[in-house]
Amino acid sequence: MTARLDFGKAQSELATKGSIKIRARAHSMRPLINDGDELHVVPILNPLRDLRPGDIIVFRKNNLLLCHVLINMQKDHVAQGHLFITQGYNCDQEDSPVPEFDLLGRVINFKLTRRKFLLWRLKIFFRR
Repeated sequence: MTARLDFGKAQSELATKGSIKIRARAHSMRPLINDGDELHVVPILNPLRDLRPGDIIVFRKNNLLLCHVLINMQKDHVAQGHLFITQGYNCDQEDSPVPEFDLLGRVINFKLTRRKFLLWRLKIFFRR
């Protein structure tokens, strides 16, 4: 999932407002998050305390904001910090490691677009 939002602006909004909403603009997190869904993002104050594998995080990669699932965390001996291994649900392989300074926030909730939500409910109904 990508979003066209300036990383610095998003960081300052998170710091002042305590949370931001971002609109999803890709398909890497399908079927959970689809293009057009609204993500509610909160800041990550202490990554080792606030994050667990399986969390959905937003981070900077190649001047875009990406939203993928956290797979693992590992020590970064060069930068004296941590690296975060992520992957999209709809991707075949893990992303390259994300340094701590590229983390933006953690998704705590998301709002499906009405049309997609209804289709999702219909799929569940017909599986019974």
